[in-house]
Amino acid sequence: MLEMTQEILEEVDPLLDAGDTASAGRLLMVLDATSVRALLFHVLRERGTTVAEAVAATYLSETEERGQYSRSS
Repeated sequence: MLEMTQEILEEVDPLLDAGDTASAGRLLMVLDATSVRALLFHVLRERGTTVAEAVAATYLSETEERGQYSRSS
């Protein structure tokens, strides 16, 4: 899982450089909860609270949407 987390981090950084927090947040969907937390802590340290919160908000929104779809199926 560490390798996948590193790969996602390498994809997230350029998106954050471009200001695309929504796409960065969606990339986290393939990670387990521990990896998501680690990546968000990294973003928090490197990019600040505002960016980390925006990425986390997209991740949570995507998680909720997928949960609703799986419950209605």
